[in-house]
Amino acid sequence: MSIDYNGLTRNSWTGTWSPDGDFPIVLSNEVRGGLHTISGASGDQLEDITPQRLQEGMLVYVQTGYGTITSDTFYQYQLLGGESRDPSTGFLPNNPANWIAFTSLVSDAVDIPLEDLNNVTITTPQAGDRIVYNDVSGQWENQQFVDNSSVENLADTNVTAPADGDRLVYNGVSGLWENVQVPTPPLSDLPDIGITAPADNQALIYNSVSGLWENQLITLADTVADVSITTPTNGQFLQYNSTSTNWENVDIVQGTLPPAGAQRAWGYVHQQPTSSDTWTIVHNLGTEDVLTQVFNVSGFQFLPDEIEIVDSNTVVVTFGATMPGKAILMAIV
Repeated sequence: MSIDYNGLTRNSWTGTWSPDGDFPIVLSNEVRGGLHTISGASGDQLEDITPQRLQEGMLVYVQTGYGTITSDTFYQYQLLGGESRDPSTGFLPNNPANWIAFTSLVSDAVDIPLEDLNNVTITTPQAGDRIVYNDVSGQWENQQFVDNSSVENLADTNVTAPADGDRLVYNGVSGLWENVQVPTPPLSDLPDIGITAPADNQALIYNSVSGLWENQLITLADTVADVSITTPTNGQFLQYNSTSTNWENVDIVQGTLPPAGAQRAWGYVHQQPTSSDTWTIVHNLGTEDVLTQVFNVSGFQFLPDEIEIVDSNTVVVTFGATMPGKAILMAIV
């Protein structure tokens, strides 16, 4: 039954009004067709949509899937064979089979030539052309490719008659990188170098106090970490000190043993200025492990008839004839 409300008639279909029963106008939440969203929760699923609201082809977005329905997917309503809207109620059938997943909102793309785009201007294209934006015309336009493999062809460089040693330096006035000759500075001009009166065989050694590399002669103590030299004098040699674990300069003292911990051969030179066929040599080396070599006054080494190790401090050398000379004794310590 209908009631007249200023030309609109409330239909028996819930929430619908119309000039007559054939053209319903929806004035409540019973919106027919269109694009809708459901949560997917119980009571808010595809099959729960009011049958009057359904329209063939309508899309519904499902937030949370259920059963065979997938989350975050659009579904489209379709009538199956033999189905139609009930004219008395306005109902359409609503079963799972009436809903199919919708895969695209856009129809198949249509091939459009590049030159047909409204912001592109193509003029007699040639092989190798590029599309470059022209801010004067506001168009993307084809241009012949320019080989930018050389520095001179770059847009922000200005290279003029380049020569060996040139450097590219940025010019803040022109806004370009320009080639200039930069002379190579001498070593002494570097900020962390302090050179004073350089001489042969000097080297640069870092001075942690001044923070500079300074020229100095290289000495044994400078180059070897385990050498400690204190005021060296003529004839001294390096002797290992097991206490300091350093090689230290010491004087040669003939006829005495090296201190404990020393690692070297120790020697004694015996001078025999008068001729004799028996040289008694008191060397005081404190060992019988002594190597003895005999020389005549001309400096020629020769073999004696006999060398007798008397004790740890004495050696007797015997010859077949009398002669002067010298003997060098070496104790292996």
